[in-house]
Amino acid sequence: MSFRPLYAKHSKSLLVKTSSLKQLVNKASYLNQLQQCLNLYLSTTIRENCAIASFQNGILTILVNNAHWATRLRYQQNKLKQQLQEHHEFYGIHKVAIKVSPKPLKEPEEVHELTMSSKTAKIIAETAENINHPALREALERLSKHTR
Repeated sequence: MSFRPLYAKHSKSLLVKTSSLKQLVNKASYLNQLQQCLNLYLSTTIRENCAIASFQNGILTILVNNAHWATRLRYQQNKLKQQLQEHHEFYGIHKVAIKVSPKPLKEPEEVHELTMSSKTAKIIAETAENINHPALREALERLSKHTR
């Protein structure tokens, strides 16, 4: 059982009570709801590379990772607009704007560095000693120095 002091409040209650944070949380949940509706009509590859930026004055703005996905989405623009008009969330939509985002839409995955054991490094170093080609020998010697 965990101890919680009487004066401690849940983070959700803090977010809902502060007016500026409340507006931000409401906007984020609204955009998330719109994104779920949009995802119904997108293929999984496009879905991973786009996100709704805003929906104001009948204009739905979608951000994409690069120009390739922007072009593919622009080909589907009119059909997508017609499909989204059927949802009450997109009432009054008259334009779908597609923009390329300079920043990645999703957090990049953690990169794992590859390391080799000292035994493997020793085998590569021994192999380098027996190689006659100077560039290959040098490359193997450099490689053998990357140990844990």
